[in-house]
Parts: sequence; C-alpha cells; structure tokens
Amino acid sequence: SAVAGTYNFGPGSITGSTGAAFNVTGGAAVLTYTGSITQTTAAQALVNVAGTHTGTLTFSGALSASNGTGLQFTDADGTYNFNGTTTLAGGDAGIDILNGSAGSFTFGSGTTITNPAGTAFNVDGTTSAVTANITYAGTITQNTAAQRWININTYNTGTISFTGLPSAYTGTTGSTGVNLNAVNGNVTFSNGLTLGSTGARMTATPLTITGGTGTYNFNALNLYTAGVTALIATNADGTINTTSGTVDATGATAINISGPAGITTLGVTLTTVNSTAGANNVFLTNCGGTAALGTGTLSGATGNAFDVTGGNAAVTYAGTITN
Repeated sequence: SAVAGTYNFGPGSITGSTGAAFNVTGGAAVLTYTGSITQTTAAQALVNVAGTHTGTLTFSGALSASNGTGLQFTDADGTYNFNGTTTLAGGDAGIDILNGSAGSFTFGSGTTITNPAGTAFNVDGTTSAVTANITYAGTITQNTAAQRWININTYNTGTISFTGLPSAYTGTTGSTGVNLNAVNGNVTFSNGLTLGSTGARMTATPLTITGGTGTYNFNALNLYTAGVTALIATNADGTINTTSGTVDATGATAINISGPAGITTLGVTLTTVNSTAGANNVFLTNCGGTAALGTGTLSGATGNAFDVTGGNAAVTYAGTITN
C-alpha cells in the first residue's frame, strides 16, 4: 500500500489467496512480475489496483482466474501491461476499469475472457469519469444470458481500442452485446465487430449508443438480430463510422439513429441492410454526414419503411423497399 520504488520479481507462483491475489493500493511502484498467479476464491480479484496508483505494473507470466472478479482497477492512474497469458474463466472474472481511472492499459493477445456472470469488459465512470487509454487485443466469449460483452459508461477524453479480429467476440444470442453510454472519448474496433450471424441471431439489441460526443469507429460492422433492432443510437452528439458490413434484422428495425439537436454525424458505409418489420425498417433523424447503406431488402414496416427526418445527412440505399 502506497509503496514507491522499482521491483523486478522473477519466476514464481502466487496461489491460494483468500483475498485479492495481487493487490496494489496507491503509491508509485514500478513492478515487473514474470511468474504465474492463480485465483480460485469467489468474489476476489486476480489483480486489484486502486487508490490513485501512478506507477507501472507489467505481468508477462500466466495469470488465471477460475473464480472471483478477474482484473479490477479503481482510480488506477499508472501504466498496466498484461503481456503474457491472462485467462479469465469462471465466477465473474472479467475486466473492470472503474471510477476515476486515468492510466494506460494494455491487454495483449493472450488475454481471454469467457462467460463471466456479469459484463465481460466493463469501463464505468459512474462516480468519476474514466479517462484512461486502453488497448485490448484479446478475445471475449459471453454466453451468460442478459449480460454484455462490452460496456463503456461515462468515459471522457481517452481512446479505447479493440484490436482483435471480428471472430474475437463470440457468444450466445441471449447476451446483450456492446453498450456505449455517455462516451466522450474515442472507441475503435480496429478489425471490425460482428455480433450474431444468419444462423444464430441476437435476441437482444447487439449495439446500443446513448449520448456522448466521441468518435466510434466500428470499421466492418456486422449485426444480425431476430425480433429486436440491430443498431440503436439515441442523442449521440458524436460520430459513428463504419467502412462495410451487414445489418440484418428479421422481425424488427435494422437501424434506428435518433440524434440530438446538435446532430449525430455519420460516416457510415455498409454493404447490406435488411429488415422485415418494425415501425420503420430504417429510421434516421437529426443526422449529418453520409450514410451509404448499400443494397438489401426492406419490407413489413408498420410505418414509413425508410424514414429520414431533420438533419442534413446524405443518405443512399440501392436495395428494394416494399411498404
């Protein structure tokens, strides 16, 4: 607690902890650990950092949580590197970067999160906004009903980058996808984002954006749903960018973007947009920028199939519309 200095811990193992297996509170310690850490205790962290720590922690060994809460950061303001194998699979073992954290976080390609009881990757600044820069290169599997792959809430000024392939994000249709709420920093899925498929459609909206002034880069965006809207953006005063992809909703609206008076700016290019129901198949209001929605089929809407109101967006669609 509140320790400074530089520490190089070589090979070794940490097991059997009844509390957090590796705990750092405050201070400015610069620490490198090449050994292994195992957490099997319920409700306890594999690694816990809190209390405005400002040093550097680097882990390059095998970290594993088969129970507990995984990697926990609260008001963590240092630099955190997970360069080895980090396996989070059991209990509620995920990643939580919470209130006031302003550090730099790197989770390498050896990081895996599998079926936590709650949100898998959670950035939440409800009490004090998170401003950290975060890179996540690992995989996320979420098969827990009604729980999210990724939740980013009250996030300011920083950049969050998910650099894994689209196949890095998998799970069952009843989990609840990606949520961006009050995100004023930038979020990028470098290699795209795919949630659902034609054979396994999401039954909860896979991508939700609410408020915020940030720039959200999804690149190749593929969303497949049954009975629920695929993409909902409400009062987002930022920019939504895609470069390609398919948004395909059976029995529901494909895209619903309702901007504020300040306009939701679109830099959206999609290959295909399909919808077979909903109040509208596509609904865009108070949007600017460009939306090139490709081809596809829109049908079965109870209101206007293709509804664009307010704003000044340049919108094109080359598919068929039946109303």
